Amino acid sequence: MTKKSLLSEIKKDIKVSGISSDTRNIEKNNIFFAVPGNLDDGHHYIATAIKKKASAIVTNKNYSKKSSIPIYKIKDIREELSRSAYNFYANNINNLIAV
Repeated sequence: MTKKSLLSEIKKDIKVSGISSDTRNIEKNNIFFAVPGNLDDGHHYIATAIKKKASAIVTNKNYSKKSSIPIYKIKDIREELSRSAYNFYANNINNLIAV
């Protein structure tokens, strides 16, 4: 049994067409996961995701700027990204592209 993801709660309120942790791949209505990394920090790209019409932001840090979209602060962003990706793509297998 898998844990319920934040994605299932987000999808009740807004349209979600995909998820990403890379703003270069963000499309309209995607959820952006601002994941911190060793060389760069996804939190630096929240404004870019908003400009690209992301439907929501998921972060593990405070974001103090005003936003026109929902921002969800959670404790373990990597675990939530994994759970949300599994739940999104398992239910939307036609959106999955494998190479």
